[in-house]
Amino acid sequence: MKIFKLHPDMDARHYPLTKEIYLEMTSRMPPYVMLESDGKMRHYAVCPACNNPVQIIGLHQQKVERAIYAKHIPKTIPRLATYRQAAYENCPLAAKSRIQAEKSARKSGNDDLAPQILHIIERHFDRIVRVLQQALGIIISPKLAQALLEDYLAEEGYRYKYASLINIPWMIGYFARAKSLVYCLVKDEVMKKSIAEHEPNVVFSGDKLDKKGKSFLHIDMYFSRHDIRPEGDAITESMDMVIVSHKNGVKKELFRKRIVFDYDSFQYLLNIPEGKGKRREDLLTIAHQILQQAG
Repeated sequence: MKIFKLHPDMDARHYPLTKEIYLEMTSRMPPYVMLESDGKMRHYAVCPACNNPVQIIGLHQQKVERAIYAKHIPKTIPRLATYRQAAYENCPLAAKSRIQAEKSARKSGNDDLAPQILHIIERHFDRIVRVLQQALGIIISPKLAQALLEDYLAEEGYRYKYASLINIPWMIGYFARAKSLVYCLVKDEVMKKSIAEHEPNVVFSGDKLDKKGKSFLHIDMYFSRHDIRPEGDAITESMDMVIVSHKNGVKKELFRKRIVFDYDSFQYLLNIPEGKGKRREDLLTIAHQILQQAG
């Protein structure tokens, strides 16, 4: 793992793991830097995805092949973080082998992350939509954003076994039912070209996707194949975005792309200080109202 955070709090931000950043953020103070009973100095932090304690390995290692990284440890670090086995088992950053997850998978004994996930959604829904929109290559209107969030809550996506504090934007999309793209603005040029080539009854007015004439054609988007793959000390988390047409009972795939989760883009937006940066009050209002209704 190449990222860390200092607290398991709801609003704690995470940082890229380098020697300089770690020492600056922790000030070399307990409980981050601890002289253990065996006489050895050890360095600790918190996993950004599951809130478990992690140990920093190779902080002062000079060999390039043993670059600094963080690994989960099966013990509680007092005044820092409590170890929870279920959280570790469900953590994408702790994946030891490739995981092709099923949407039906639910957390077991790990629901303490759910309030934090919902808290982040309410406070940062506009930024969540911005990250997802960039990943998809389509403009997410307030109406579509509301529909995505309502589906996510109805599916209890925050209780999904592999839901974490760093993959929220993509999970909002992953748990949605198929959504119509008719009249949506498509910014991804490769997507536009593929749709136009495979479906002659589609026309684009600039970026706007429309049907030709009064065709009973449906163009829908859905998500599948949530995948977690280890790559050395890091992991790659991804999902498929699929666009299909439906006409007279016949379904045709028009476009598919693999979306790799860019944790840094989400964290960058979360790290913008309060009062700075452009916010979307319309989207924040939508999230607040929906979450209040959901209780």
